[in-house]
Amino acid sequence: MIKLPFLVVAELMNNVCRNGMDAARKESFIKSFLELMNDKNIDFIPHQKKALELATHLSNCDISLDVTDALIVSQALGDKYSTVLLTNDGRLIDSPEINKIREGGDRLRKLIISESI
Repeated sequence: MIKLPFLVVAELMNNVCRNGMDAARKESFIKSFLELMNDKNIDFIPHQKKALELATHLSNCDISLDVTDALIVSQALGDKYSTVLLTNDGRLIDSPEINKIREGGDRLRKLIISESI
């Protein structure tokens, strides 16, 4: 199952609304996104307290990470069943602090952070 943090969806919708798209294009994009979520059995997940604590740690240790990115990566790092975090953000892929945490704690396996599967 694909899990999508609710924060990612909120950020996506915020970017779509600020992008300057006309109403018909926004509606088409959102409809396509919802169809994709349904077709691929993607589920929204809320943030957990553990992830919020980890995001605070990451933000304090790696000043290149903004709060939203720290929250997104902390959700994947805090879920012991997560296996892959797809992102095109090099700061998340290359962060030494994130790399220290990727296989620690109660994770079942090392989290892969990559632009593709």
